[in-house]
Amino acid sequence: MARGLIGNMVSEALVGLDLVFTNDVSSQYSSALSSGFSFLCIDLFHPKSIVEYLSVTSGGPDPRSDLAYEKNGKSITKSLVGKVSTTIDVDADIISIRQSGAQLLMKELSWAAHLGLPAVIVRVNRPNSPNLARLLINFIRGEYTPIKIWLVFPMVINFNSSNEMSKVENKESTPDELSFCSPWHWWLNLSTMTADISDALGIVLEIPNDLPNESVISRWFSEPVVCLLIDTQLFLTNSKGYPVLPKSHQYIINRFFKLNVQIVLTGACRNDKGYAAYQQYIAWLWQSQDAPDLYEEQSKGLEDQLQVSFITQT
Repeated sequence: MARGLIGNMVSEALVGLDLVFTNDVSSQYSSALSSGFSFLCIDLFHPKSIVEYLSVTSGGPDPRSDLAYEKNGKSITKSLVGKVSTTIDVDADIISIRQSGAQLLMKELSWAAHLGLPAVIVRVNRPNSPNLARLLINFIRGEYTPIKIWLVFPMVINFNSSNEMSKVENKESTPDELSFCSPWHWWLNLSTMTADISDALGIVLEIPNDLPNESVISRWFSEPVVCLLIDTQLFLTNSKGYPVLPKSHQYIINRFFKLNVQIVLTGACRNDKGYAAYQQYIAWLWQSQDAPDLYEEQSKGLEDQLQVSFITQT
């Protein structure tokens, strides 16, 4: 049984599993739930068909059958989050790429809405995304069925050296340089353009291997972060063979946990005990967190409004 995330503090961590493309969604769903995961993140269309579509060699990508999203005759879509293809670039400089990307984006979003998915993930890779903002506004305004857009941002752009990072972060950097190199500024730009649909947007924050300084991290706490994206590469293996995170990453995740933020685990399974070991570790982190202070308790009312409700499945 998949748990539902409601508008109050939950007693357990909500952990989703990000999968590579699979035709057998139902089996992957059952496997993930048996490992303790609450939801799956899945590609809406096969990546190969997306490439063919963008290269104009086919009439368009084909989605799975609606029946692929059923288990024992019951829909499982409320425990699924759709992923828009990362090859789409609706703000590309080349007009043909921009136009084909826009058509494909709307097709994928419409398919997610047709399925009744609670949320769909869109990765943001540019400092300025005016066309993406316009398309998202048009989509949300045209939909009668509520759906959330989860926008993926890296916490920070990792440079090749600490000197390069320091150069960008120092106070002499121009506003344009800061905006180009700071995903937080990317979000500010996009959120300003999409202010009319702000209730439909949430942030999936990608946690890096090398954490930035506190000023970069803390600015994200005032933004509508709904999920942390954690790659299995970040985990170490302890003396008993279980996956664990470095202390610095544990500290950051616990701070976000106090705001009811969910976790999405991505990447290949790198532990002999399977994905369940990662889920169990994250659940342990959740249970081990310190009690929230008064400010954090009062903040939850706002943060809870940003969460997606995953309806209980049987």
